[in-house]
Amino acid sequence: MKNRTVFWAAVCFFSAAVVSSQAKGPDFTGTWLVNAERSGIQEGPRFFAGKLGVIQSDSLFILTRTFDREGEEFSVTDSLVLDGRERDLPGMFNSKRKVTASCLQDTVWIKSVIAFDRDGELFEMTSSEKWLLKDEGKTLSMNVTTVSSWGEMVQDLVYDKTVETKP
Repeated sequence: MKNRTVFWAAVCFFSAAVVSSQAKGPDFTGTWLVNAERSGIQEGPRFFAGKLGVIQSDSLFILTRTFDREGEEFSVTDSLVLDGRERDLPGMFNSKRKVTASCLQDTVWIKSVIAFDRDGELFEMTSSEKWLLKDEGKTLSMNVTTVSSWGEMVQDLVYDKTVETKP
């Protein structure tokens, strides 16, 4: 009888460990560069980051987006928590953002509502990002839907993971 109890306790312990390791989800940690060719990016204004830096732990998702604006790079860093709760974060150009981030199975979702003032007129823009790792973690596929008074824009972006070397 004692052997059965020990056996079932061990089975439960290892089953819980396997489920726990499977529930952890994907790890997006690294530096990612947009692959313009695979993303089908056309010439003209770009409203996405050309480079992403991610540091991810169990629930923390630190995201640095680097943009190129007329030949000058600038970066925006957000500390997100993947718990699905809405948070207030500062935005670019004195805007205000409400951001929700969550991880469901193998996908990270980042949703935001941005309110900004342009020449005394208030605008609102919503954005939904779906992040998914492909090619054994070497490729990041990101579907971005943005809606504002200017209309809806859907972008399917592909980022390649880079291996940065230190000099």
